[in-house]
Amino acid sequence: MKQTSVATLTILTIGGLIKMIKQRIADPVIIKMIGKWLKAGVMQNRSSLAQ
Repeated sequence: MKQTSVATLTILTIGGLIKMIKQRIADPVIIKMIGKWLKAGVMQNRSSLAQ
């Protein structure tokens, strides 16, 4: 799992988060839904922004 420490904030990759989630959740449908949610773009002021 790739981690980069920035001051007191730790940044994890989506793959690393999914690995940690799989340790707690066994349902593949829920894991897939969480993965899609994590990969979703951001919308701000009605305009789509990239991740």
